Amino acid sequence: MLLVLLFLFAAPPDFNQQLRAGLVALNNNDLTHARQALEAAAKIQPQNPDVWIALAQTYRKLDARNLAQSAATKAEQFVASHPASMHALAVYYSQAGNVEKAANLESRYALTDESASADAAALWMQAGKPKAAVAYAQRALARDDRAELHALLAAAYDADGKFPDAVNEYERAIKMSPYEEGNYCDLANAYMRHQQFKSAIDVIERGRNIFDKSAQIELTLGVALYGERRFADATDAFLRTIDLDPSVERAYVFLSKMLDVVGERMPDVQNRFAQWSAANPKNATAKLVYAKALLASGTDDAKAATLLRSAIALKPEDWDSHYELGVLLERQHNYAEAADELERSIALNASQADAHYHLARVFDRLGQTDRAAAERQLHARLSAGAGIK
Repeated sequence: MLLVLLFLFAAPPDFNQQLRAGLVALNNNDLTHARQALEAAAKIQPQNPDVWIALAQTYRKLDARNLAQSAATKAEQFVASHPASMHALAVYYSQAGNVEKAANLESRYALTDESASADAAALWMQAGKPKAAVAYAQRALARDDRAELHALLAAAYDADGKFPDAVNEYERAIKMSPYEEGNYCDLANAYMRHQQFKSAIDVIERGRNIFDKSAQIELTLGVALYGERRFADATDAFLRTIDLDPSVERAYVFLSKMLDVVGERMPDVQNRFAQWSAANPKNATAKLVYAKALLASGTDDAKAATLLRSAIALKPEDWDSHYELGVLLERQHNYAEAADELERSIALNASQADAHYHLARVFDRLGQTDRAAAERQLHARLSAGAGIK
C-alpha cells in the first residue's frame, strides 16, 4: 500500500515533503513523527485521499480507532477520481477488519483495472457474500484462465449453494495444476462439508499418489476416513500425519476424540501425545490430549491430573480441561472439587450434555438433591437436542 501512496499528485513542495516524511516514518513504525508530518500534510491538502489513508493507518496503529475511522471516511470522499487511492483504501479497510467495505471499494477499483477482480472476489468471500464473489471470480477468469481462479470460483459456488458447479471448477483447477496439493484438499474438504466422504477419499487418494510425503494430504485423508467411520484407517492416517510433521495440531486433536476406537494402536497414540507434550511445554492442548490418552488407557491417573491442572493454568478458558479434571476428581471421590471443575466447564460451555450428567451425579453425592435434579433436566434436554433456554 505504501508504494501506492508514494505516488504523488501535483502539489506544493511543502505538501510533498510532509507526505513523504510521514510515509517514511510510518514505514519505519515511527508513529509519533508519522502523525505529525501527515497531519501537517492534511492541513495543506485536505482533499488529497492519500494523506488521509496514511493517517488512518497511523491512527489505527496508535489504537486511536475513532480518529482512524474519521480519516478513512474523509479519504473515501475523495477517492472517486483516484483509482490507485481507492485500491489503497480497500487494503486499509481489509486490514482494519471491515471486509465488506473493502470489497465494495475493490469492486469499484476493478471497474478501472480488471486485474483487481480476483481480489474483489476473495474479499466478497470473506464478507460472506458468495453471489458477488461468483460474479467477480467469473470476471477474473474471463480475463485470465488460471487454476487458482477456478479454485476461487469453486469456493464461491460452494458457498452460494451450487455444489455441482463447485466440483466442476475444483476439477478444472486440479487438471490445470495437478501438482498443487491444496486443490485436492479443497475439493476433498468440500465433499466432506456435504457429507460425501467416499468421494472425498477418492479425491485425496489421487492427490496422495503425487504427494506421498504431504502431512496436509494425510490429515485430510484421516478426516475423510473418520467421516466414513473407518476408524482404524483414520488412526493410521493421523499417526502418519504426525510422523510427517509433528507440529500439525489437528491430527492430535482428532485422535483425542476417537480414543475409544483406536484399539491396539493406543500405545502408539499415547507415545505421540507424550512426545508432543514434552516438546511443547507451553501448549495447553498438548497437555490435554496426553491426559486424555492416559485416562483412556487407565495407565496413570495422577500424571493425567497434573497435566490437566497444567493445561488449565495455561488456558483457563478451555472448558474441556475443566471437564476432564472434574470427571477424574469424581472418580476419585473428591466431590467438592469435582463440582467446582464441572461448574466451571459448564460456565464456559453450557451445551455439553455430559458435563451436566456428571455434575448431577456429583451433586447427588454431596447431598444437594435439588441441584442434582436441575442438572439431570438440563442433561435430558441437551441429549434430546432441545438446547438450553
